[in-house]
Amino acid sequence: MWGAVAWGRAPAPARGPAASLRPFGTSFTRGGWIRADRSRTGLPGLTGAVPPIIRFFRRHTSTESTESPGPGSVDLQEPPQDPDAGSPEQAGIAGRDTVSEDEGPFALRTLWEEMKDVTFMGKRGEGWFLAQVIAVMLILFPPVSLKGMLDAVGVLAVATGLVFTLSSVLSLGRNISPFPYPRPSSKGIVTDGMYQYVRHPMYGGLLLACIGISAISHSEARFLLTLVLWWAMEKKVEFEEARLIERFPEYEKYRSGARKFFPFVY
Repeated sequence: MWGAVAWGRAPAPARGPAASLRPFGTSFTRGGWIRADRSRTGLPGLTGAVPPIIRFFRRHTSTESTESPGPGSVDLQEPPQDPDAGSPEQAGIAGRDTVSEDEGPFALRTLWEEMKDVTFMGKRGEGWFLAQVIAVMLILFPPVSLKGMLDAVGVLAVATGLVFTLSSVLSLGRNISPFPYPRPSSKGIVTDGMYQYVRHPMYGGLLLACIGISAISHSEARFLLTLVLWWAMEKKVEFEEARLIERFPEYEKYRSGARKFFPFVY
């Protein structure tokens, strides 16, 4: 039927039941059926409506469409998720990072709105921020009770330091020396008394006493000088323990089982 259409004037369409077979997507004019479109079919003598008819039957008879979706189709497939996008909560926070240019360099208005958002309350480190604020306020405005507590801690530190020092002097006996070098007359290392818990209780006691004096006197200068003393003690211990290991090899095992200055702490 379609092959009968010529380039010129086409015959009139059939009437009656045959009229329902009018090519899909074509119209009838006074000149008959439209001319065949060579650019669409590639064959003269065929109307340009043949490809739409073929696509129509393929679309309604096949179970799966092999054609790609057209420009007007809706793709219901879920788009792939970016693995680097993070959690939905992080994506929600990142989605609010656009601020207006007239808010200034710090965007304080947007910051205030973000702080009032309760969606992520408790997940942004609010507890650490609160602890920071409290600590700064106590440093700037220490209460009277805190000053009294500091004095009590200072007195306790001085007393503990004196006990450490006197106990270590009694334990060392004839091995005591002001220099970080074992005496030639020493017969071995001392591991009893305070020395079974701390390798250098005399140094630890001296540090505790200086820290206590700094706290009682409320002197920042004394506290800073105590830190300098601590650094000097660390260097002295390094030199002394190297000499003790050379003289007494068993000191290496003793060092691995005892603290340096303070029992159970350091």
